[in-house]
Amino acid sequence: MFGAFKCDQLRRRASIIEAMMKIEESKAIEVAEAMLGIPYASGGRDGAGMDCWGVMRAFYLAFGLDVPDPASTDVDFIFAHRVMDYFIAVDSPKTGDVARFAGVEAGKHIGIVLGKEVLHAHRRTGVVIHPLHRFHICAPYFRLKELVA
Repeated sequence: MFGAFKCDQLRRRASIIEAMMKIEESKAIEVAEAMLGIPYASGGRDGAGMDCWGVMRAFYLAFGLDVPDPASTDVDFIFAHRVMDYFIAVDSPKTGDVARFAGVEAGKHIGIVLGKEVLHAHRRTGVVIHPLHRFHICAPYFRLKELVA
């Protein structure tokens, strides 16, 4: 019995390490660039159109990581109540983390950190990459628990 438990722990640890290695910056940029230009569509989850949550899900799915798809569009509510089983809050972002936008989009918009840039779905131009410093970001950032050792 102990042997099976130990094997399960080792398998879980190996899958966490594998997931952490999956989101390296060059691969993340490649995945992000493949999404550029997809039109914005509220509730969109495919190449015909995406909203910010669709961009996040598509990005993670490209690395074999799945996240829930909540019905609510209130990002603050989602992170506070619906997906914290999947994410942890972090102060310093790294590639693959989720950024919540402040300002006009406060509580309604997220993007994926790509080094010093952010991938997101813009209402007018569709899926784009912008410099991260261009936006006011609500602290904290969020990291998938699967990516934390």
